[in-house]
Amino acid sequence: MKTIASIALVVLLAGCSGGGLTAPPKSGADPTAQQRAPRYLGGPGTTSLTYQDTYAPVGQCSPGVLSLNNGYAPASSLSFPAGQGPPLVVSNCNFSTPQYVRVTLGTPAYGTPFIRQSAYTVTVDAPAAAQVTATWTALGPTLPGTPGLSGTVTYNIGPSATGPVVWKTNGFPYDLPGESDGQCSYDTTKPTYVVPQKSGNDVTFPLKRDTTAMYVYPSPPAKPGSSHCYRNQLNPVDPNTGTNYLLAIGSQYTFTFQTVVTFNGNYLFGTQVPSGGLAADIPAIVWQTHTYNEVAPPPDKGGPCDLLVIQNTRRASNSGFTQYDPVSGGGLPTWNFHTCDDVDAMKGADFAATSYNSPDTLHDGEVDNWQIDITAQIQGQSGGSVVVQRNGAVVYSGANHVCDDTSPKCFWNFGPYAFYWPNSEEPTGWNNAGITVKFNDMTLVKKTPGGGGELSKRRSTGV
Repeated sequence: MKTIASIALVVLLAGCSGGGLTAPPKSGADPTAQQRAPRYLGGPGTTSLTYQDTYAPVGQCSPGVLSLNNGYAPASSLSFPAGQGPPLVVSNCNFSTPQYVRVTLGTPAYGTPFIRQSAYTVTVDAPAAAQVTATWTALGPTLPGTPGLSGTVTYNIGPSATGPVVWKTNGFPYDLPGESDGQCSYDTTKPTYVVPQKSGNDVTFPLKRDTTAMYVYPSPPAKPGSSHCYRNQLNPVDPNTGTNYLLAIGSQYTFTFQTVVTFNGNYLFGTQVPSGGLAADIPAIVWQTHTYNEVAPPPDKGGPCDLLVIQNTRRASNSGFTQYDPVSGGGLPTWNFHTCDDVDAMKGADFAATSYNSPDTLHDGEVDNWQIDITAQIQGQSGGSVVVQRNGAVVYSGANHVCDDTSPKCFWNFGPYAFYWPNSEEPTGWNNAGITVKFNDMTLVKKTPGGGGELSKRRSTGV
């Protein structure tokens, strides 16, 4: 299980350097947890990059080798479509003091690969097919440094996804849910003013509790300190119809995006408060497909179906899911993906045997690349499929659906939705800084048959 207590980064590229910001932890949170300001440097044309990385107990080590990890898994050879390069992290178990690390691309066999740095991770990618070997070299605590341990990763980058882009953050329309439905305030005079912050093709979603008015749903009594504001989401709009972007049943789509998550220490679940109620920061849905014109509130049919969720190890353990046991205190954040086809009457859909629950835990500045391939279908009909890749590795695959059978229309949206906030409390002194989820380069491609664009039969059957 990956846990990172403290990571500092200084990137040396074209005269730029990056540091970090420290936020005071919430009472009961890990006092060493820090908020870091992500940095995004490099890109096309960058073939060498040097940065400073501090000790972090991530992944496995081999003696005499600078080990590299794709999330929690060792990386030596990676294959993925252009534009979907996974962020790699150095497994610093070979050294315990700050080290400078240089990443250099060898001569490409073909193509024009490049290096991009995000926070403490480094990604090698390309605009089209390419093949190259990248070398990470530890340089020691000062520059220019003395080359020490090194490690390599070979990249086999395939063509980009086939099909037209039908929605992208930059240049395509969208709207926001209404404040009456839990969306944070649009009124700049209110303390709950939190809206999606768009910059080019990236959008940042800060989310803060609104405890100025207790939320009552579906009936009294309201919980002291419950939040009337619990979502900050964006609804993509189809430019052809002017309404929610609806997924065409039977069509194949690919969603690609990068997430950067900041918790500010807000990841606890199950903290007891004096009134005997529950205080919870997460879980939070961050991406979903959903029945259009919902006819019944969850947990009945008519709600969300495919869900990417920031989960919590304490909630998992309380549900009877033992993967993270033993769990201390309010737990730690994790990634979860499940659909409305994943069923477990005892543990719930999040923790069904067919759902994805990440073996690693998350941290401030967590960076992940996602690709979600779907063949859109409603429950009760054959031919649906859902395949999820996290950082280039398939983590979920099934012959599943995008909506239940209450409506033939399905839409999708993204942004954090902290669904426990309306019914949980915020004790006095609780850290109200909230969480932030940034989506970089959210892109939806509607695939065309042939040319490698369609899902393989192996994937569509979930094998």
